[in-house]
Amino acid sequence: MEALKKHPTDSLSVIGLGKVGLPLAANLASAGSPVFGYDPDPVRRDLLSSHDPQQDEIFYENGLSHALKEGAVNLTAVDNMAEAILASAISFVIVPTPSLQNGSFSLSFVESVCSEIGKTLRSKAEDHLIVLVSTVSPASVADTIVPVLERASGKTCGKGFSFCYSPALIALGDVIKGFAEPDFAFVGEVDENGADQLNAFYSDRLPPETPIHRMSAESVEIAKLALNNFLTMKIGFSNLIGHLCDRTPNADVHDVLGALGNDTRIGGKFLNAGMGFGGPCLPRDNAALSASLSSVDLEPYLPEAIARSNMDHTTRLAMIADPHRNVGVIGLGYKAASPVTLDSAAIALCNILIERGRNVYAFDPLADKMDFGSLHEQVILVSSLSKLFELVEMAFLTADLQSSGEFAENFPDEVMLIDVSSRLANDERHSHVRIFGKS
Repeated sequence: MEALKKHPTDSLSVIGLGKVGLPLAANLASAGSPVFGYDPDPVRRDLLSSHDPQQDEIFYENGLSHALKEGAVNLTAVDNMAEAILASAISFVIVPTPSLQNGSFSLSFVESVCSEIGKTLRSKAEDHLIVLVSTVSPASVADTIVPVLERASGKTCGKGFSFCYSPALIALGDVIKGFAEPDFAFVGEVDENGADQLNAFYSDRLPPETPIHRMSAESVEIAKLALNNFLTMKIGFSNLIGHLCDRTPNADVHDVLGALGNDTRIGGKFLNAGMGFGGPCLPRDNAALSASLSSVDLEPYLPEAIARSNMDHTTRLAMIADPHRNVGVIGLGYKAASPVTLDSAAIALCNILIERGRNVYAFDPLADKMDFGSLHEQVILVSSLSKLFELVEMAFLTADLQSSGEFAENFPDEVMLIDVSSRLANDERHSHVRIFGKS
């Protein structure tokens, strides 16, 4: 995996050095661009200048420490945002947009940052391009964000500063690769000069075959939500077919979905039966699409059905354990090899099992890095798989833990394992393993 193509350029700034911003800054710097990074948290600013190999373990981002080390000469952490803006020609803004109660995204952090950027631009003679990478709801750019910049700067977008919306198309754990080798890139246009500049920026740095989709900012706002909702629809559909196969003698969901995936109209990506979707992006983009549809008097039937199906899927999995009193759950992150538990389907499974009267024991090799605020207090965390197998009659394998070196190939015959991850789908050595979706 390579960083962005080597291409020194005018100085860049990255505003927000969290789980997405820090890898972006490292990637841009390793490609040869001078990068000024700002975050109000001094700990995050310190991380920008740290080349400790443990960075990969802190953020669980493949290649992060390497990119930071390779780009060290080009990376500068600054103590105030104005310094970053004045020192750069293009600013990438990656700040939180928390979900509101109705599912739409809060713009409080974006507005605050853009107000500060605008104030700085009042005294900057050169043109400046602001690229918003954070996900926002439809019409946010035109109705709120650009007006904030114009009021604070005293300038008009397209005259003195430019603005583009280009949300990140990445997955936690592979952010470096996602920025360097995306399937495609968005250029959400507000003014022509800014879109020309960002289009040229991507053309110079991304692999030559990378499609760049230039369209209005409003179209990109909708496209980002539509993309993730389409993925959740495929996941929900796959799991529904998994349950149908699970209850139909001689049916195998892997055969069914494997055939469907060969149809070029469908494709095989995200067409796998397994745990429900979770994490920091898919559930909230699903809720945001519902809110966006409602805001223009359209019934959000489809995204609401997808969310409901996702929860029903986890409940149906929990029902498999009904004959057993002591149940284990192996793997607690929202996906394999991740310490992120936000909206984790495995956490939801634990909680539903408790509600159904089971004694639940859980194990994950990354447990000491996880936030268990949403985990039911009666779930008992154990320190090893061997300990878990001593305590349960059956267990759910929710993720492929082989890469962590923690998966036991020879677990006890007296423990029934429900493999939701399909880790053992083609392994016939284990007669006491039940593969979800294979009756």
